[in-house]
Amino acid sequence: MLLSIPVISSLQFYAGYPLRIVTAAGATEMLNLLGFDIARVGTSMSVDGHTVLVDAPCSGVRMLWTGAVLCCVLAAMRDARWRATVTALLLVVPVVLFVNGVRAAWLFLLETRATPTSPAVHSLAGVATFALAAGLLVWSDVLQRRFAGNPGRLRVRLPASAKP
Repeated sequence: MLLSIPVISSLQFYAGYPLRIVTAAGATEMLNLLGFDIARVGTSMSVDGHTVLVDAPCSGVRMLWTGAVLCCVLAAMRDARWRATVTALLLVVPVVLFVNGVRAAWLFLLETRATPTSPAVHSLAGVATFALAAGLLVWSDVLQRRFAGNPGRLRVRLPASAKP
């Protein structure tokens, strides 16, 4: 019910800039781990005179919102208890932040190439990474369903002689 309230524009206003900073920082770190020497300043990343900005549509607010809706739909489909639903919703944040960082790193590499890329490639990167995020969230739902189907697996049973 809360996800149906039209607050995307408010979220974009309040959470967009911090999410852009997190996305730029994550993408910079990922690329630096791969051997690049990229600097981040605010919401921009630069290397060898090329600067790429992480703009508002790349903040991840819509992906975060859609991931939360997907988790709620999956939880409703399996008639999950409230704890399982909250766990699934908490998992949306790190999954989306990671995948959005991957998207920003991928787009940075595309935008800093010597030959320009078409806008279709930019859109394809967004669709592919969103599919990755959705796939990871569906996979986490499958794992939760397995554990909910066999709760004895998570419990530790003490022998009768060990109970006080």
